[in-house]
Amino acid sequence: MKPWRIVVPLAGLPLVLLLAWGLEYRDPHAVPTPLVGTSAPDFAKETLTGDTLRLAELGNTPVVINFWASWCIPCRDEHPLLVDFEQQFRGRVRLVSVLYEDTKSNGLRWYKERGGDWTNLLDPRGRMAIDYGVRGVPETFFITRDRHILYHHPAPVTPDILDLWVPRLLMADSASSRGS
Repeated sequence: MKPWRIVVPLAGLPLVLLLAWGLEYRDPHAVPTPLVGTSAPDFAKETLTGDTLRLAELGNTPVVINFWASWCIPCRDEHPLLVDFEQQFRGRVRLVSVLYEDTKSNGLRWYKERGGDWTNLLDPRGRMAIDYGVRGVPETFFITRDRHILYHHPAPVTPDILDLWVPRLLMADSASSRGS
């Protein structure tokens, strides 16, 4: 028997074990972002209604920022969940959406057809998305009252994601308001 017939398969064994470990114990949606734990990038953007909104104007309310586009298929599935989220947490968490590399007319048509009543920012050239490190849409950022990024979700939000991160977002705000 030739030794290479044993050595080659054994050399690949660590790679197979590493791959198996990654598939079993790693969240496939968990994409590391250097922004988690840092201050959320400030912005001053035009809204769908023609006003301008700055992050600093949102006061002490925690914020969920969702990047989306009218041409994004997963955004269609995500939208009803965001409508429910905004209604459930209105006054406790501010939902702000960012229309990524899309037109104002497409955004207005989207909300006329699908409903929803929260602030939408225009980002036609993707500058805000670059500041936030967005790789595609939809992506969502959970931002604490003191304007730090608590969590970044680079996929459509789900009820499980909201159930996990909104209480943490609200608890982080409770802790920061006590000076902890």
